[in-house]
Amino acid sequence: MKMIGDKCSHGVKWGDECRECQLVWDRELVRRWKPEVEAAERRIRATEVAMIKTEYVEVKA
Repeated sequence: MKMIGDKCSHGVKWGDECRECQLVWDRELVRRWKPEVEAAERRIRATEVAMIKTEYVEVKA
C-alpha cells in the first residue's frame, strides 16, 4: 500500500475501509502466520482428544 496524500493507493480516504487494502493485508497475514495457526490448531485438537480420553477413562473406572 502506497500513500498518496490522504488516500491509499486504491484511492480510498485513510480511515475509511478499503477492501483492496484489507485483502492485501489479510493475504500477508495468512502467508506469514499460517504455520503458527496450523500448529496451534493441532495442539488444540490433541488436547481435546486427550481430555475426551481422560473423561472416558474416569467415567469407565
